[in-house]
Amino acid sequence: MNHTQVVLFSATILFPAIAGIIKFRNIEKLYYPFIIYLWVATLNEIISYFISLLGYSTTLNNNIYILAESLLILWQFKEWEIFQSYKKGYALLALALVAVCLFDNSNIESLGSITNPFRLFYSFMIVLMSIHINNRLAFTYKKNLLKSPVFIICCGFTIYFTYKILVEVFWIYGLNSTRNFRTDVYIILTWINALINILYLVALICIPKKPHYTEL
Repeated sequence: MNHTQVVLFSATILFPAIAGIIKFRNIEKLYYPFIIYLWVATLNEIISYFISLLGYSTTLNNNIYILAESLLILWQFKEWEIFQSYKKGYALLALALVAVCLFDNSNIESLGSITNPFRLFYSFMIVLMSIHINNRLAFTYKKNLLKSPVFIICCGFTIYFTYKILVEVFWIYGLNSTRNFRTDVYIILTWINALINILYLVALICIPKKPHYTEL
């Protein structure tokens, strides 16, 4: 897979991002964090593309992006009332994410390098919360689960971030020393990323319009 193909696969984020723009005013606010997350992801892809064209590393902007990504997804889970039984959970997890990220990037040199602990921590957190939400939906959702936008989004989160956990574990144990292995891992991630973006598009299509109320 060449660089152009990687860029095209990454550009699939535009499909759900554009759908989010179209549907933004006509859906419930509880989906806003997810749509903002798609916009931020799209912006980061654009920035990464131009930085790579100039011949520079995209590690710095990606390190900043993953913190924004983790906080936006955490905010989305809050909107889905995952912290209903423990109100302080959202603030504590947000602080934990920021603290781990700052610790990993505690010096100037680390800002420009890949930091495994934070990526592993927030990916694991997202997978656990996604599974929890889908388990809850399995018992409470009365309609077809496959048409539930929340269920579809959480399936996307589970697939994507589970693979990211595997990648981080590979790197921690030094399995990235072989160039062919690294290439294969990133090619699979590129395919998964594109498929998940299409899944997000399907989820956005399934989001119902918010009800319109009229004053009597």
